[in-house]
Amino acid sequence: MEKTKGTIKVVEVDKINPGPIRKETLPDNLYNRLKKIFEATFEVQSMTFKKFEEGFRRDINPLSEIIIWERIAKVYVQFIIDHHFSLEKKEAVLFFLIFLSATSTPFDLSDDNNLTAIEKKHLVDLYLNI
Repeated sequence: MEKTKGTIKVVEVDKINPGPIRKETLPDNLYNRLKKIFEATFEVQSMTFKKFEEGFRRDINPLSEIIIWERIAKVYVQFIIDHHFSLEKKEAVLFFLIFLSATSTPFDLSDDNNLTAIEKKHLVDLYLNI
């Protein structure tokens, strides 16, 4: 008998209700780290810094999330620094890194419209070795 942990439900992003704000403000050291993350990725962020920061104030443990995002930002900058990628390509890089940070299941490393298999492999290697 196979056990399942639940079902996956596809929901439109605008229908998701965010959790409660758990902290009115972040400590200065976390806030400053978050600013650096946002500055490194602002070009491809789909939200303002205020909204970005608010998400971390909703987290039970914002430090652990900031550590993950610091890794994402570091790999993102390292990967794009010497290239003249389009904005669309940079968005794909950030999206792939976010996906990579959030999953423990195998994912598709084949070419797609935005990233080649070689680029994806390079991003995985950078992410795992930073």
